[in-house]
Amino acid sequence: MKQAETFAALVQGFSPFLGVELISWQTNRIELALEVTERLVNRSGILHGGVFAALIDLAGCGVGCQTEEGDAKPVVSLSQTVRFIDQIRGGRLKVVGRKSGGGRRIYSAEVEIVSEDGRVLAVGNGTFRTA
Repeated sequence: MKQAETFAALVQGFSPFLGVELISWQTNRIELALEVTERLVNRSGILHGGVFAALIDLAGCGVGCQTEEGDAKPVVSLSQTVRFIDQIRGGRLKVVGRKSGGGRRIYSAEVEIVSEDGRVLAVGNGTFRTA
């Protein structure tokens, strides 16, 4: 239950609009899921690029915000890169973020977004700072 409460603290403001679900969360790794809905697609009917960017930001922040006690500490993004690889019109996405390096307050993370059938849709990396 603690993990769900901590995740709820992470996904405040804009993030709940996306409908992101927490699948698993361990030290330096987070897995999220998202159902692609009509409100998240662009005029062409494919998932909006901004949703990919938001998911990469959320997962990147998520891998570094959990304290040893299981609480969430504030994290901000310092930089982010997104590579769009494939498109999706509907279905469920898996978002996996991994901490890839860093120090006590500034760290880097890599995120991969995959479709239900295993297609890599987008990848990203970023630099983040904890409070």
